[in-house]
Amino acid sequence: MICLINPPQKNLREPNAYFPLGLGYVMGNLNREWCYLNLADGIKDIPEYEWYGITYQNATRKSTEATCKIIKSLYPESKIVVGGAGANHHTIKHADYIVKGESELDLSEWFNNPTSCDFGYIGNLDLVKEPYRDESCINRTGIHGSNELSTTIMATRGCPYNCSFCDKAHGMSSVYRMRSPEMVIQEIISLNSTYDIKHVRFVDDCLTCNEAYTIELCGKLKSVPVSFICITRADRVNERIMKALASAGCTQIDFGIESGSQRILDLMNKRTTVEQNGKAIQLAKENGIKVKAFLMMDYPSEFDSDKRKTLEFVDKYKPDMFSLSKYSSDEYFYPDNNKEWISFKEEIEKLLQVA
Repeated sequence: MICLINPPQKNLREPNAYFPLGLGYVMGNLNREWCYLNLADGIKDIPEYEWYGITYQNATRKSTEATCKIIKSLYPESKIVVGGAGANHHTIKHADYIVKGESELDLSEWFNNPTSCDFGYIGNLDLVKEPYRDESCINRTGIHGSNELSTTIMATRGCPYNCSFCDKAHGMSSVYRMRSPEMVIQEIISLNSTYDIKHVRFVDDCLTCNEAYTIELCGKLKSVPVSFICITRADRVNERIMKALASAGCTQIDFGIESGSQRILDLMNKRTTVEQNGKAIQLAKENGIKVKAFLMMDYPSEFDSDKRKTLEFVDKYKPDMFSLSKYSSDEYFYPDNNKEWISFKEEIEKLLQVA
């Protein structure tokens, strides 16, 4: 029996709102007996199993390591395999095996001869079965951008960019691949019929990276009774894409703006300009789509003058909402007890007149 674990995600506002799609894909494609243990709210009683598979993200580095340590102290003969973006033996010391890459098609066979390895990436995503989900995939709080029943989904994988702060840039595939629009629509129809899902959040790193694919997907999304929000880059949208998104039911776009300082954007290797970011916000608004700006503070060598430029950007382009993360050497998140973060967040809220 393989126990697949979603470790605590304390830095997320609503840990249970984000069903672990990575584990879901493993569960949906694993041809072995498994069970699922959700520890999103905190580490609790862990039963004994022969194998434990734990997903790793930058935001769960500490909790993944803590989970591994507890399992090893309780069941020293059991084996632990950790997979996910950025996982390695330097960050996860109590795991027996570290696997990288996309393992869905090979993991069942891997257990016959386990070793730490890199599975690489899957070229044809249509070979991968839909992720397993249960009732915990349903969100009712509105955190995904709608008060309708909602959940998360992926249409593409990979990101051809290499932003220096992103854990995926250092541990996952940079090769951008797309599921066929038909398979994406089939999954949405299944979610609608099984769980009455009326809204989905595309958690792809950059949904609109390929214009032709985006247009085709949006054309087919018109046929399903769902609205959606997505994440993308300011340099990967234009008038044609924005109109297609709006007509397909897109209600919100999340842009990785990060900073209003071109110097900081360049240090981050964002490969975008302040002007591109502003134009993308304007374009979305002109097409009736709300905008959320992901902002970051305290990137290495950021000065007060850079922060002021971020405030000036926010004041000029007025995104509808924002999230502000604080960068640190090993993780970046939302530190509710950090006075500097709170103060900067409040300045942005005043400019946007939000609370």
